[in-house]
Amino acid sequence: MPVGLAFGSGGDLYIGNFVGRDVYKLRIRGSKKELKYIANVPDLGTDLPYLSFIAYSREALFATVYG
Repeated sequence: MPVGLAFGSGGDLYIGNFVGRDVYKLRIRGSKKELKYIANVPDLGTDLPYLSFIAYSREALFATVYG
């Protein structure tokens, strides 16, 4: 379930998964598409272990978790 979308400076799309807290990078170059797993955001033991937000700024990707 995608919850966050953020574009990087190179045009790549970062996609955050709500339930598993996984983050993926989608790279499209011409007709070639590549979806790559890049990170998992830890839940820190909260009662709401879901990804809530992602953002890309100054060559860095940021993510937050509910709770």
